[in-house]
Amino acid sequence: IDVSHIWDILPQSNTTLFATEGGKGILSYDHTLKRFKRQTFKTGPTELVSYLTYALLKDSQNTIWFGTTSGLYTLNPAGHLTHLSSKKNDKPGAISSFRIRSLFEDSAGRLWIGSEDKGVFVYDPRLQKTVHIDLKQGLPSTSVTRVLQSKSGFIWLFTRNGLVKVDPETLILPVINNAHGLTSSNFKRDTGLSDNRSSQTTCRYR
Repeated sequence: IDVSHIWDILPQSNTTLFATEGGKGILSYDHTLKRFKRQTFKTGPTELVSYLTYALLKDSQNTIWFGTTSGLYTLNPAGHLTHLSSKKNDKPGAISSFRIRSLFEDSAGRLWIGSEDKGVFVYDPRLQKTVHIDLKQGLPSTSVTRVLQSKSGFIWLFTRNGLVKVDPETLILPVINNAHGLTSSNFKRDTGLSDNRSSQTTCRYR
């Protein structure tokens, strides 16, 4: 595959989607034909166009979420593509960042959307309400590179300036950094592992 980097992989029934960097956008692998092709998504004037796609997620409602450097996109089961990054925030789930680094659905069905420049957005599809968490709410960095949930229900945000253990109901944000024994506070992608057999969340430095 002529791509410089693969950031995420999303298995489907007959194909697998690959989030890539280097101008290829989304690649799909057809398991029957055993070949790759560049996958395009378009609904009317809305088209998924991005040099770099960081994150892919299929939620519990079978909607696919794309985190890219041109914003946040969703593709519903009917194949309708929506671009949710907007300065107006005029759509359910709309957010103000156009640089999406991480995507996660928690046990309550809320979507946690980590950005590179504006912290994290928490979208509740049942209420069609989005909560924005950034420096003003106590986040130590505007760059959220990964989101995980422990068995005990806490949400862990991995940032460029420490870990944040979030109670998803109260959104209280205690920050864990070098003062708590971490050897580094700069967390890149794929630096955390949630153990579903216990309440532990493991950090790996890069």
